[in-house]
Amino acid sequence: MGVGALFPFCRGHSETDTIDHEPWSFREEDLPSLYLKGGSIIPLAPPYQHVDEANPTDDISLLVALDEHVELQVMLTAESANKGSELSRTPVEIKMGIGL
Repeated sequence: MGVGALFPFCRGHSETDTIDHEPWSFREEDLPSLYLKGGSIIPLAPPYQHVDEANPTDDISLLVALDEHVELQVMLTAESANKGSELSRTPVEIKMGIGL
């Protein structure tokens, strides 16, 4: 079996005078959906190729999936840059999508 059979762009795309087979040919192009459990937190940061590229002053965003009560209480824990390996803790409460 050819490896190309396992990849969608290798199935029937080399023919001329055929209809398009790409997924976006049938409807509007869309990104895959991301489903999260309520209370989940995903940290988002710039992409790095190596750990040494990271800078402690870089911004980090948090993607928060609120629960069925539309609220979240969490304790953020991070290493303090100027105190070695000491951890700092910050309580965060989010209700109705607004950080308090």
